[in-house]
Amino acid sequence: MIFKGNFLYTPALGELTVREGEYLVVDGEKCAGFYRALPQEYAGQSVTDFGRALVLPAFCDLHLHAPQMVNRGVGYDQELLPWLETYPFPVEARYGDADFAEAAWKRFLNRMWANGTLRFSAFATIHKEAAWRLMELTERAGLSALIGKVNMDRNAPDSLREDTDASLADTEELICRSRAELKHVGDIPTPRFVPSTTARLMDGLGRLGERYGLPVQSHLSENRSEIAWVGQLHPECASYTEVYRDYGLLRRGCTIMAHAVHLTGREEAILREEGVTLAHCAQSNTNLSSGVMPLRRSLSEGLRCCVASDVARRHEPACGGHGGAVQAPGPGPPGGAAPLPAGGPLPGHQGAGGILREGGFL
Repeated sequence: MIFKGNFLYTPALGELTVREGEYLVVDGEKCAGFYRALPQEYAGQSVTDFGRALVLPAFCDLHLHAPQMVNRGVGYDQELLPWLETYPFPVEARYGDADFAEAAWKRFLNRMWANGTLRFSAFATIHKEAAWRLMELTERAGLSALIGKVNMDRNAPDSLREDTDASLADTEELICRSRAELKHVGDIPTPRFVPSTTARLMDGLGRLGERYGLPVQSHLSENRSEIAWVGQLHPECASYTEVYRDYGLLRRGCTIMAHAVHLTGREEAILREEGVTLAHCAQSNTNLSSGVMPLRRSLSEGLRCCVASDVARRHEPACGGHGGAVQAPGPGPPGGAAPLPAGGPLPGHQGAGGILREGGFL
């Protein structure tokens, strides 16, 4: 395939590339190269000309909750912990019903296509069958993703609290099955957050990540009440971040932690050393009054950051609408001094950088 147009993309933080009136040659599933003049070897091949339109890479959303698409925009009268109990948890329990899950997943994937989000890392639910069906449908829809069966074995409603051994067994089954049967969709261990996962479950998920070379996704320091709760549950650990680290869940260079609003300097140093990607969910943090992530400072101190939607804490799933919500405190204009890619590089999952890569064509 050959395309002609005005291509605009951000290959890295601080870089904006514009290719005006150029040709993009696509070979199979890969972009082979840009050309100002089409090489002779491609003469006579069909060219799709977009004229004066801008051509952008698809979005990559590194943090969203697929089952919550159906209740986005609901319940922003509460902060994080009561909000979870009142709104998302009852909805997520319904995904044990195969028919409900099927209909909801299809609506979710249609919305991803409509918004131009063609790569993502998503939380599913605790239900093995529902998580697998989302993986299958995502593959069939032509999207690329990391999808995690959520793990929860404490401090959860009866309808969502798992047996620890069963949770680990279901997770490992999905890891192996996705590797055997899917090409563009893989599993990612997904402890919901520390309060809902016991030490044994976290340790087991860390071991699965190590055994299969997988990335990990979860939540970190979103809300002050949440942080205090983690301190009560794990007084043996000096910080929220160190709970994840001590149980093997900060997989070096291939971990996504959402929010990271209230970090200490000690935690920032650990996250930087481990190469953790922090998913900045600006509108979500505002909707639940969680706080403001110090994005500019995080970037200036060498932390890896990207912008993510966090549906349904954020009411709008389109990554293209996040720019106005991103505020990076500090001197200079909102959002930072340079373009921030919507998504980020994520090694892992048999080279998951090939599945989830930041905003460039090549």
